[in-house]
Amino acid sequence: FVPMISKYIGTDISNNFIKQNKLDFESNNAEFFHSPAHEFFYDDKFDYIFLIGLLTYMNDEEIISMTSNCSKMLKKDGELIIRNVVNKNSTRKFFDDKYFFIKHLFKSPRYQIIRRHEDEIASMISNDFKLLSTKKIEETSYKIYIWKLKNNE
Repeated sequence: FVPMISKYIGTDISNNFIKQNKLDFESNNAEFFHSPAHEFFYDDKFDYIFLIGLLTYMNDEEIISMTSNCSKMLKKDGELIIRNVVNKNSTRKFFDDKYFFIKHLFKSPRYQIIRRHEDEIASMISNDFKLLSTKKIEETSYKIYIWKLKNNE
């Protein structure tokens, strides 16, 4: 898919994933950076920013920091697209890493798994963005959220 777009930037906290992506997506329009998502910033502006499967592994402050950075990296009419697991209950659920695959990906996992209700997620992102639409991915607990910058109203 990289040849169909003008520029692709990927980040991951796992240096192994970055190394593999560099091998899998050799292209002059793709760059990969080893960085925690909430610390990443890139000087260019983007039409789309995709956050896939991140929020579950981040604490509230990291999500707020990351989406604030995203608001500065989006073009005026750009979209922030988030795919995340959603907790159907109104209370958040915490899971210990030791029971999940995450311990196999990283030698010392940094994040506990947090499942949040979609209203809780929206409250962390809504300072800079307005929600355009949501879509449930059938037969999963995933939802896709599409956000636009508020200052474009």
